[in-house]
Amino acid sequence: MPELQDRFGWHGTTVSLGNWFPILAVYDEEGWNTDPYFPYGESFYSLTGDFDVLFTTDRSQVVAATGTQVGKTIFHKDLATYHFRAQNVRDFAMELDPNYHVRQTSVGDVKINVYYTDRQAKYADAMLEAGRGSIALFSEKFGKYPWPELDIVSMEGWFGGMEYPQLIMMSLNDNRTQEWVKSVTAHEIGHQWFYGIIGNNEYDEPWLDESFATFAAALYMNDLNGLTTEPTKEEYYHVSSPVSTFTQHANEGGINAYRQMIYGYGSRTLNELRMELGDDTFYRAMHAWFQAKKFGVATTRDFIRIMQQTSGRDLHDFFVSHRVYVNDQE
Repeated sequence: MPELQDRFGWHGTTVSLGNWFPILAVYDEEGWNTDPYFPYGESFYSLTGDFDVLFTTDRSQVVAATGTQVGKTIFHKDLATYHFRAQNVRDFAMELDPNYHVRQTSVGDVKINVYYTDRQAKYADAMLEAGRGSIALFSEKFGKYPWPELDIVSMEGWFGGMEYPQLIMMSLNDNRTQEWVKSVTAHEIGHQWFYGIIGNNEYDEPWLDESFATFAAALYMNDLNGLTTEPTKEEYYHVSSPVSTFTQHANEGGINAYRQMIYGYGSRTLNELRMELGDDTFYRAMHAWFQAKKFGVATTRDFIRIMQQTSGRDLHDFFVSHRVYVNDQE
């Protein structure tokens, strides 16, 4: 395992196990999806499945993992064995650190666990608050959180946060503000809906999770009016562009355009769709989107269709004017 501040690696006393568990590539109407890894945003694509994992480590470690622990930890000499089960998830991630403290809270029947070290303790309240508030709000606006637990886990990475089913990694150093922690926590929890529950091909249509999670975080932070990013001037960038488009034009500002279009303008597009339809119709359509694609894989075509069906409106001109197309050739 590399010494690396990343999804997969170790730094200090923390071990991050993201994207470590071998999973099958997706076979769909395009055949086998074997797109290359892309470091900005995410480029992952997986179906849901059930995991039953036995994991043995040093008994000093405190372990956070996707799913729910089954039974008690089994100790033998210097080792500890954990048993985790998770249903309808797209991946299985873990974080380990012998110095973790754990605080717990709940929202209805959902248990929230926050893991942090002494150095990160000042952010624990913000993560707890955002965890409770986000799950309650997103369950109301989008559809009920379907799993019994969520782990919010502190670590130190090159990114702000990273989403996995039932587990989010929060990269916390001494310079984070409390508002930043709340916003990023809400963004990564938003991914539980947009990636975890409603899946998508993150390489071909990254806006379907990143734009939606950014919108969700702004909703939680009561900052939808702050979604004002202007689109790029370059005609070859649009909200529903695949990662390959930004890679292809990387020397012409592709990485910055990726963030501008996918995180920024995509979330603005969703907010303007909300204003176009009105809150009642928009969130009713989001619930329809949730019910239709829960634990499945969604596309831009699906989203446009469900928005039009639920609202009873022809939204073609709206989506075209906001650079949202059903595929990259249109």
